[in-house]
Amino acid sequence: MGKTNVLYLCLILLFACQSSFAWRAGFDSQPFPYTEHPESSDKMACMAGYGMFCWRQATGLHDRIGVQALFLTDEEDDSLFLISLDAIGFSQSLADKVRKRLSTATLLPQENIILTATHTHSSIDLQGLWGGLNKQQEKAIIEAIVETARNAWGNVQKVSVHASTSDKLTGYNRRTNNSNIITQVLSLQLRNEQDKPFVTLFTLGSHPVILDKGNKKFSSDWVHYARAELKQKLNVPAMFINGVLGDVLPAHGNPRTFAFAEKYGNDIAKLILNSLDNSKPLKSSLSYCTEVISDQADNYSLVMTTKALQHGTVDWGDPFSRSYKTRTSVIVLDDIVLLTTPGEPVTALGIQLMGLIRYNPVAVLGLTHDSLGYLIPEKNIRTDGDEEKLMISHALSRKVARSLEHLARKCRIRID
Repeated sequence: MGKTNVLYLCLILLFACQSSFAWRAGFDSQPFPYTEHPESSDKMACMAGYGMFCWRQATGLHDRIGVQALFLTDEEDDSLFLISLDAIGFSQSLADKVRKRLSTATLLPQENIILTATHTHSSIDLQGLWGGLNKQQEKAIIEAIVETARNAWGNVQKVSVHASTSDKLTGYNRRTNNSNIITQVLSLQLRNEQDKPFVTLFTLGSHPVILDKGNKKFSSDWVHYARAELKQKLNVPAMFINGVLGDVLPAHGNPRTFAFAEKYGNDIAKLILNSLDNSKPLKSSLSYCTEVISDQADNYSLVMTTKALQHGTVDWGDPFSRSYKTRTSVIVLDDIVLLTTPGEPVTALGIQLMGLIRYNPVAVLGLTHDSLGYLIPEKNIRTDGDEEKLMISHALSRKVARSLEHLARKCRIRID
C-alpha cells in the first residue's frame, strides 16, 4: 500500500473515531418528594389511576418512582431535553412551570424541553384528576424535576449513540380483543469515550397496569423491573418513554401481581439486551421540528370535570372556553424518526402515523408534551368504547396526524 493510501486510510479512521463520539449527553434521575415514605408523611399522597378523585391513598413504597432526564446535543449544538416522569400523566400547569424554569436556567427554548409520562397507574397524581398535589407537594416535585434536568445539562460528556430494534413485543389489544399491537421495541444506547454504556433509552407501547386498584404501594409497575434488569446487566441507568399504548395491555387475564410485573419487565429487558448485538451507530445529527396545535374540546364531561377540579389539568384560558392548545414534534436522530403525540395513541393511529414515514426507521412516542387522553382516529371511534370516555376531542387525532406530516416535511423527511 502506498504512502498516500496509508495516509488516506489513517485520516478516515481518525475521522470515524472522532465523529462517533460527536454527540454530547448528560443524564440524571431522582425520586419524587413525598413518595419514599408516604405512610409517615403528614401530606396525603393521592395515587393516580383507576376511578376518580383521591379514593386511593398510598400506604408505602414498593420501588422508586421519580424523574429521569436526558440532555442530548449534536455536533452543531442542536439540543433538547427528554424528561421521563413516573406518572400516569401530568397537568399542563405543572409542565408549563417546569419548562419556564428550566428554560430560564439553561437558555434552551421551552419547546425543546420535552416532558413525557411512563403512565404507571401506581404513582402520585401529577395530572390532577385523582386528588392532585397540594401547593407544597407541587413546589417540591417541580423543584426535583428542574434540578434533575439541570444536573443532566450540567454534566454532559462526549458519547456515541447506537440504535437497535426488536419486533417481538407481546401484548393484548383490548379494542380488537387479540394480539394486534405494534411489536417494535426501539433502544438507543449511549456510550462514553471508553465505549462503555452510559445510559440506555428504550421505547415501546404498553400500559403499565399489571398492578390493579388494590395496590396501594407506589410503583412504576413492570417499567421498574425492565429498567432494573437492564441496569443490572449493563451497569448503567435505563430510561423509558411509552409509545403506542392506548389500547395495549401486557396480557389478557394475567395475574395482577408484582411477580407478573417482574416477569413482563424482565422479558422486555431480554428483548432489548438481545437487540443490542445488532445495534448501529448514529451520526451526530439532531433535527427537531415542532408546532402548536389549537383545538376545541367536545367531551363536555371531561371539560366540566377538569374545570371543577381546578388542578390545571388542561389550560382552558377562561371558565367558559373549550379551546385548548397542545404541541407535536418530530425528532430526527441521524435517520431515526421519533413522532411525539400529546396523549395515548391507540394501535390504529400508531400504524397510521408510522405509515407516514416510509423510508426511515420510526417510532411513535405517547404522552409527550401533554397528557390529553386517548387519541383515536375518527373512523375508529365507537359509541360504546371505554377509551372514548377519556378522549378530549374527536378531531385531535386527525390534527395530530396532519401536524406530524407537516413537521416531517419541514424536517426534510421523505414521506412520498
